[in-house]
Amino acid sequence: MRGELYFYRGDFEQAVKATKEALELFQNANNQEAALSNLIAIYEIYRYFDKSDFAYQTCLEVSKKLDLMGKTKHSSMYRKQAEIVKSGEPLNRVVLVLDGISHELSDLDELSADDFRKQNVTFHYVRNRTTLPPCLAYQKMGRGYRQQRKYTEALEFFKKAREIDRFDPGCLYDKGLTHLDLKQPKLALKCFKKTHDLAPYWFEVVHYIWLSEELIADRIPFEIYSALRILSVGEINSTKVMACQNYLVKFRLPVLHLYHGIGLKNANNFADAEKTLRAGLEIQNVDVDVKSKLLFYLASVVKDKEENRKLLDETIKLNGSWVTTGMAMVVKKLNDAR
Repeated sequence: MRGELYFYRGDFEQAVKATKEALELFQNANNQEAALSNLIAIYEIYRYFDKSDFAYQTCLEVSKKLDLMGKTKHSSMYRKQAEIVKSGEPLNRVVLVLDGISHELSDLDELSADDFRKQNVTFHYVRNRTTLPPCLAYQKMGRGYRQQRKYTEALEFFKKAREIDRFDPGCLYDKGLTHLDLKQPKLALKCFKKTHDLAPYWFEVVHYIWLSEELIADRIPFEIYSALRILSVGEINSTKVMACQNYLVKFRLPVLHLYHGIGLKNANNFADAEKTLRAGLEIQNVDVDVKSKLLFYLASVVKDKEENRKLLDETIKLNGSWVTTGMAMVVKKLNDAR
């Protein structure tokens, strides 16, 4: 507990000292789970403060301890993580998670198609340092205010979150969205660019950089942003499909074709989904995030197997949305196993 408090205050030396003392106490008491938690906490402290050599060594210690506890899969995961830390952990990446175990996208060849069929597949963003819990708490409160359309209050909480953890991209990302809600695209663009600097390809930041620039240049109206905010939340049902159709009459935007295509696919209208997704790809002014999703969803509705494979390959090569890239890699592996 004391170690966490020092950590959140930014006191590196005291955080390490207090957490090591707790580790020793739990080891002497033979409380292996608590000892493991504190060892992982020490690793995260080193990692947060960019002490990569110490983080690497501690991560190896975590792996060894997990081995002794019989948790071989988790041990292997931390051993691989140690090598990534040693070679220089990227600011941000996406990993595939199966049954609580993270796998690098570059290691998917080690997994079989059956691994994907038997277990729930999810994708997680992994940065080169953890986010401080107080920062996450302020973000959560800010998001609550944003949902209530109390934008001034939301911005205050995102500002406090940023003050607590200057490395976290989430508070800047949410702040950018709130500025768009307030029709302040220039301020939003600054937030999104800073987000991308801290964590490249964080969620849909590439798309929001494009959208902010389009709004600043007056090439699209704020009416579109308001529509996209509604379309991006929850399932794309028949009502949203109709809304997309109405907007596409006035604005031929790739992102509208994307949502339109996903909605039609959900309704099992594959022929019309294919048409609108192809139309979206024909438009030149498109960001790589949306383009990769257009390619991926088009692959899911085309009948020709060769074209399906080609579209998945294009999605992976473009790498415009890292989660979509991972999804394309998994689908391609499953297809190849048939």
